[in-house]
Amino acid sequence: MRRSYYLSPATEVWFSLVAACVLAFVITGEPLAPALFIGLALVIGLTYSVTIAMATPVKAKAKEIEDATVYDEGIFLVNPNDLKELKERSCKKFPFMRFFPALVIAILLAIVIVIRPKTLDMGHIAMRGRDEKGEIRACRLHFFGIPFTPWFMKWFPWIVMPFIYLMIRYGIKMGARIIGEGGWTAIVYDKGKTIARWFSDQIGVTTGNLLTSEMAVEGLISIAEEAGYDWRNMPIAIIGPKGSVGQNVCLQLVARGAKHLWLVGRPKSEITDLDPLARCLRIRGAQVMTTTRVALALRKCHLVTSVSSNVNPLDIDPKDVLPGTFWVDVSRPRAAADYLAKYCPDTLFIEGGVVAVSEEDFIEQTFRFGFQERSLYACMAETMVRLINRCFNGAFSYENSLDKIQEVARQAKIAGMQLAGWRSFDKPVNPERIKQVATKRSK
Repeated sequence: MRRSYYLSPATEVWFSLVAACVLAFVITGEPLAPALFIGLALVIGLTYSVTIAMATPVKAKAKEIEDATVYDEGIFLVNPNDLKELKERSCKKFPFMRFFPALVIAILLAIVIVIRPKTLDMGHIAMRGRDEKGEIRACRLHFFGIPFTPWFMKWFPWIVMPFIYLMIRYGIKMGARIIGEGGWTAIVYDKGKTIARWFSDQIGVTTGNLLTSEMAVEGLISIAEEAGYDWRNMPIAIIGPKGSVGQNVCLQLVARGAKHLWLVGRPKSEITDLDPLARCLRIRGAQVMTTTRVALALRKCHLVTSVSSNVNPLDIDPKDVLPGTFWVDVSRPRAAADYLAKYCPDTLFIEGGVVAVSEEDFIEQTFRFGFQERSLYACMAETMVRLINRCFNGAFSYENSLDKIQEVARQAKIAGMQLAGWRSFDKPVNPERIKQVATKRSK
């Protein structure tokens, strides 16, 4: 049966033409600049239209490599946090790009997606693990780069979505069984729901939010207990509670016994937007305060977790951060700016949502994320857990459910994954440093 697509091939030509012209005007500010991009737009539009017109659903198959191991393949979409990171990662794969500005690199890579998506395969991680039935399965997750920053994805989602579509279509043709949406690719346009609607009847689609929230809570509780904090009776600030990960973190903390929560919404949002979640948590027995002022919550809490999707780091005065505070930052880009580590020496900023694969289950890793070998983000780990358990159809991680979180956490543990060690701004943290910060807490 012929698939129906969200736009006809003819419409795609005009869509790409208009998109390129608008992009040219935004970049240069010159009214005549769009004329320079018309030729490029036609090439992109025609190539993309032919790709969609000729596309047919492809049945995914496991692949065999030289060592005779049969892998279930998956793809995971990643994007740079800023233009600087885009250029750094691009130059590692294409050394000649160091001579180009980051903006030119982004445009070149966007063209590459249309012409040859395989070029943006940044590497993979492979492992073996047990599923819930006890069978050992091997999986390999490929990382595909989308050359757009969170700022661009926020303001121009209609330009980004066709490129994401092309990357996923290529992944299906190469035999992928599941798609993982990482970073802002899980947020752009409508938080991944359109992507799930396009592809969930062919392969599995996940954002990895369930395991991310589980590991965020595990990280906060583990470091609080290491510091000797009675976290159940301490106020805990959650920055960005309205998102999927934020809501799951709140529900888990209350389910595990947290009694005092501060919900911190966006500075320019209405405080009443937090009322439905606050009522839900109060019904479960927690005392909940809501605010849109980050500084107010920081002056009250020694335990903080940030799960916001802000394009830029939060504007925080270091004087508002209490000595002895432990801040678990799950946000990407980071919510806590690097300067806070310099001006808040008595506060420890921990990178949340990082998972380690057991050494016996690990096979190889050709793409690093700034962590030590065998470590990866929880959203990536959940995608691999879905592969091991052969969840090859449907959309996952799009609902807030404690049962679903516990299920994927159990599957991850069976597969040989666990919370990685504590890291602060890409550097490992030892227990002595935690005790040192804990002694600075004002009673």
